[in-house]
Amino acid sequence: MNSESANELARLRISDADRGRAASVLSDALAEGRLTADEHSQRLDAIYAAQTHADIAPIVSDLPGAGTALEVPAGSVVASSDRGGPVRMVAVFSETSRRGRWRVPRAIGAVSVFGHTELDLRDAVLPGKEITINAVCVFGDVQITVPPEMHVGG
Repeated sequence: MNSESANELARLRISDADRGRAASVLSDALAEGRLTADEHSQRLDAIYAAQTHADIAPIVSDLPGAGTALEVPAGSVVASSDRGGPVRMVAVFSETSRRGRWRVPRAIGAVSVFGHTELDLRDAVLPGKEITINAVCVFGDVQITVPPEMHVGG
């Protein structure tokens, strides 16, 4: 890749799938003990605030798996859940949330260990008629807010 192509890639706006891949790298690093809960929370906030690939690179570059978090799929971008696994949200002694206008993946795995996870679907863009949310809480909680017209099944 020449320097002009690298500059174009760095300026390329990131998608929700790109953020999901970077968040997975952080979650894996937290689980392996490479990041503290505070570092994980700060970096996760930075990922969700990022707008370009250049913004994400320094957040994950010192962690294993950074290459997959930074690669841009050829053709159309496919959400993480469409490739077989759910998008993961992890709150360990911290808080994580998605609210406002955001694109919901088909599957979400939410884990709260002494933490709080908030999913607000009222203004969200849904991928279809059905989404799956698997929540695991250990001395934590997951709060899911849905619009009144949405049917919730168990």
